[in-house]
Amino acid sequence: MVLAAAAAWAGDASGTWKGEINTPDGTVLQLTCTLKQEGAKLAGTISTPETGTIELANGKADGDKISFIVKVEMNGGTVYVSEGTIKGDEMTLDIKEEGAAQGFPTATLKREKQ
Repeated sequence: MVLAAAAAWAGDASGTWKGEINTPDGTVLQLTCTLKQEGAKLAGTISTPETGTIELANGKADGDKISFIVKVEMNGGTVYVSEGTIKGDEMTLDIKEEGAAQGFPTATLKREKQ
């Protein structure tokens, strides 16, 4: 019963999430994540007007925590590692270029209502 209550509290990451992210150089990007969660597996896409739509890889969900990677084919290819926390209809997302010391400032995304 405790496990069922914990699973219900954690919720589901599925849905469309929108917000802004600031790049390290100060550019503000409109960010859309479309996620589908099935148990601990997380699939979907992430998009900005600059990059278009990119499929997520290695998506995982554990309680209120999510993680995934995105491979951007610009400038010879870059891998971004994303980790987030979901609380209700709000997600905080930390994105960092693989191997970089610092990442982007934390982004807050809101789930669109159906």
